[in-house]
Amino acid sequence: GTADQGKQGTYRICGGTGFTADYDEKTGNFANNFNSANAFAIDLGLGDERTMKNLVEGVKNNPLNTGIFGTEIVAKVLFENGYGEIETQLLSREEYPSFGYMMKNGSTTIWEEWQNTRSMSHPMFGSITKYLFYYLLGIRQDKNSVGFEKVIIDPQPNKYSGDVEGYIELDNGKLKVRTDMKNNCCVVEIPDGINAYKIDNGKEVRLEVGKNIISI
Repeated sequence: GTADQGKQGTYRICGGTGFTADYDEKTGNFANNFNSANAFAIDLGLGDERTMKNLVEGVKNNPLNTGIFGTEIVAKVLFENGYGEIETQLLSREEYPSFGYMMKNGSTTIWEEWQNTRSMSHPMFGSITKYLFYYLLGIRQDKNSVGFEKVIIDPQPNKYSGDVEGYIELDNGKLKVRTDMKNNCCVVEIPDGINAYKIDNGKEVRLEVGKNIISI
């Protein structure tokens, strides 16, 4: 089975009788909404609107009570389902447990555990980094593309992220994104040979090689 570790220990969300054995039809919760159980379910296409609502309320009341798998899957599900602002707030908080708490306590690397009882330089929680690129910068490879032959640019900054700036290094050069929330736009620089598209009213619009200014 798959285990998810939080400050309450290790909890098994996939037992011998299957994941759905822990589903509560009355509440829409999986495993009583413990840690990231509802997030795993939603990512698998299980549950309903109550499951999503319960997940959101759960992370508000008990933020980042997740382990190596759950921290990543909660970020993925919240960003993908329009709750990027809540996830950004989680990632930028400074109270224990949080990445900000690590920084406040002098860390320049990621700890293996929120409470810092083991390694002080560990990739344990590093998987969430990709969602900062996927959603805040909005740089995503098209699902039918390989080697970033086709890129979708769809930044989703919010009041907790503020303006963001970053790039990915491709064979052809750097693909850069810089947001300007004051003017509701972002600057996108596309290297030669990259097919990049912005999302406009649900449709893909081709971007030009070089500098582009798009609305956000």
